[in-house]
Amino acid sequence: MVRNLAQPMQSQVKLDAGGKIVKTTVENLTKVKGSKLAKMFEGIDKLPLNEDGAVFIDRDDVAFGDLIKQLRNLPKKS
Repeated sequence: MVRNLAQPMQSQVKLDAGGKIVKTTVENLTKVKGSKLAKMFEGIDKLPLNEDGAVFIDRDDVAFGDLIKQLRNLPKKS
């Protein structure tokens, strides 16, 4: 299954990190320009999804959850 992510920057994304589902926005994932997450979600209109409809992230769920919390607390891009 492939999802078209060429939607508004506030589009919600479901991620599977270490077996835990995390929901966030493309805006949060692209806040740090040049980061691996930003590169995955900027300018790429298709990402493979797992059977649950989530983008698979091969990382520890707790550490990835902490990363998402940090991104949510960063100022919005201007």
